Amino acid sequence: MLTEDIALYQELLDLCGDITQYTENTQTFHSQMSWTPLNEKCNHTILPLSEVVPRQSLFPKIPELEQECKECWKFYLSPRNKSIRVLDIQLGRKFEFKLIEFLKRKGIDCRKGDEEDKRFPDNVVYTDGKKSAYLEIKYQSAPWLWAYREEGSNRECYEGSPALDIKKLKQQYELIKSGAITIPSYYVYWLDFPCIKGVFFISIEDMYKFFEEEAILFDRKEREGDFKTINGVKKKVSATIKIHPSLFRMKSFSQLLEVLI
Repeated sequence: MLTEDIALYQELLDLCGDITQYTENTQTFHSQMSWTPLNEKCNHTILPLSEVVPRQSLFPKIPELEQECKECWKFYLSPRNKSIRVLDIQLGRKFEFKLIEFLKRKGIDCRKGDEEDKRFPDNVVYTDGKKSAYLEIKYQSAPWLWAYREEGSNRECYEGSPALDIKKLKQQYELIKSGAITIPSYYVYWLDFPCIKGVFFISIEDMYKFFEEEAILFDRKEREGDFKTINGVKKKVSATIKIHPSLFRMKSFSQLLEVLI
């Protein structure tokens, strides 16, 4: 199944050649939007693990990873941009539309949802003309390098980097509890890290269970792009309080297609 997941991800990348025109004026890691032999080794070595192991313990099995980690830390711990929220959202939508296009090519009728009510997941899957699933798609390329420092030795950047705004999680879980959402609903993560790459997903219910039972709230450092001046008053418009679910709790790309078809 892992081989199938990798093939699906490479197929997705084949659709994304034109995205580089939107990232050409930003700093990107050298392997972003690509698939390398290192990624092949990392996915085959890391994803089957049954528990989180120290990042450095992977170096003997994946010798190239040590140098890649050094480059990753140097790149992602250096100031890159001021995170202009509008531009970040626009770029995120480019990736979202690419994954929607990919799903359509697989016979899955996925469309943008009702943007009038921002509480609902952004995308809807239809089967025989009826809504059959909600998807919230998130593209992430920056790993959370301080996972082990913030949450302890049971977390590492390669598995703890997916992030989620807890305000959105609470809103969407409440929609499920109240009966406003009655169809399966998932967070879909397109992860493009220097080591692990792929598409993974988790149900809103499972995410909320993680939030209640295990999650540690993380309030990331505020950036200039988190604020907007409205009527002469500077207001915070970004959610900075996040949780970091484990990649090991998520299901694979091929399994996503299975539940949506």
